[in-house]
Amino acid sequence: MTSKPDSNAPPPRALRDRADAAWQAHHRDLSTASPDDLRRLVRELEEQNERLREAQRDLFSHLYDFAPVGYLTLDRHMVITQANRAIAVTLGVERGRLVGQSLYRFVPRQSRDALQLARRATTSWRGDLVLNQADGGELPVSMDMVRVAEPADADFWRCAVIDNTPRHAAEQQLRASEERYQGLAEQLVDGIFVTDVDGQYLDASRAGCDMLGYSLEEIKVLTVRDVLAQERIDL
Repeated sequence: MTSKPDSNAPPPRALRDRADAAWQAHHRDLSTASPDDLRRLVRELEEQNERLREAQRDLFSHLYDFAPVGYLTLDRHMVITQANRAIAVTLGVERGRLVGQSLYRFVPRQSRDALQLARRATTSWRGDLVLNQADGGELPVSMDMVRVAEPADADFWRCAVIDNTPRHAAEQQLRASEERYQGLAEQLVDGIFVTDVDGQYLDASRAGCDMLGYSLEEIKVLTVRDVLAQERIDL
């Protein structure tokens, strides 16, 4: 069954004219606008742009302040111009007291050479530092720095500061474990040797070195085939 067209529906031309009128209402010909209309339009656009900029600032401030990672903004002299809550809590310093302070104040002597390298970088720098905390503790961190070029010699740095305490603790435990192993190996009267899958010597106890008549440095350039008797290799 064929349906009849709706007699109340506007013809296609009327629909097109209505759409053109709606488009024209939103896209006025400014050539016919009065000076007062133009000034009012400029004010409206400026207000809209300012609202957008304010919304962007609020979003950046929220992300910056509440990020779980410490953020710093440094000027070209390494003076702190911005700091978020995470870095203030990490250092144990009120955020307002961080701003205006030189980062060097929070960097102990053993890390200042690394910070000097960062300062001389042209675009970015990544490395490990130690920071002084307000309670006298020292905090190992990784720092990522990106240089932002500005006119009139006003370059600044955006920095992310990541707490390395878990990694540092794991590395200390590993070193302690290796030292304990080394101490036990040195006390044994049996020779202990460590090789890779190709038979290259990686380590040996003192008794093992004495057994073969080599120093540890000499053993590390040898393989198992180098020290075994030929008849044992042929087996």
